[in-house]
Formats: sequence, structure tokens, C-alpha cells
Amino acid sequence: MNHFLNRPDIYNQPIRLTNESPQEVIKDFFLNFHLSDVRQELWNMVEAVLTTNHPNYSEGKSRDTLLYFYSQLELLIEAVFIEMNKQPKKE
Repeated sequence: MNHFLNRPDIYNQPIRLTNESPQEVIKDFFLNFHLSDVRQELWNMVEAVLTTNHPNYSEGKSRDTLLYFYSQLELLIEAVFIEMNKQPKKE
């Protein structure tokens, strides 16, 4: 059973982002990972999950959900990347 579903009061809100500004977290992320790195790491995770014998991914529906999540997360990361690059650089 997914432990995140047991406590929606906790897990349906940010739990790691506390005092940091979201913009600083995003800035740090893209300073540490180029967009091509993000794509490669996302794909590595998907490939690892799809080639495992773990029962969570033994059904076609669960693999399909993972691939959909992957594609949507990649779009979100691209959107954030574009938005962060629109902001004027602070000197």
C-alpha cells in the first residue's frame, strides 16, 4: 500500500520546501542540472522501472501511467526552465 495515500493531510502539501523560496530552489536545480541531464536521468528512472520484476509495474496500466507521468513531468520541467530563463538576470 502507498503510504502517501494514508496521510493526505501531510502529503498533499509541500513537505521538503520549507524556508527556501521556490524561485531559489528552481534556480539551484538548473544550476546543478542541464536540461539534457534532467532528460537523461528521468529516462534512466523510467528504464529501470520498466525493466524490473517488481510487481508494482507488472501490469500494462501501471507502466502506461508511469510513461504518462514521465511525459507530463518533462513538459513541466521545460515550462519551468523557460519561465526561469525569462526572468531578468540580477547583477
